[in-house]
Amino acid sequence: ELHLEDRMEIENPDMRSWSEMAFRVDGFTESVKIALIGKYTGLQDAYLSVIKSLKHASIACEKKLELVWVEAAMLEDKEAGAR
Repeated sequence: ELHLEDRMEIENPDMRSWSEMAFRVDGFTESVKIALIGKYTGLQDAYLSVIKSLKHASIACEKKLELVWVEAAMLEDKEAGAR
């Protein structure tokens, strides 16, 4: 067992700004809908950095983020591929 209390000053963090932001986000009434087109939409972890970026952008715009996942293969023209 490590006893680091004597070696480190541990303070309770001030979470007021975080709490205020969380309450603001929960109160957003307008939303923005964004379609995310990809090859691996079933593996949302593959798009984690994109999702996080969009979430941060929506918070900055004071909007709820609605992601619509679109599989890229659904957009392919099947007749064009047969030519």
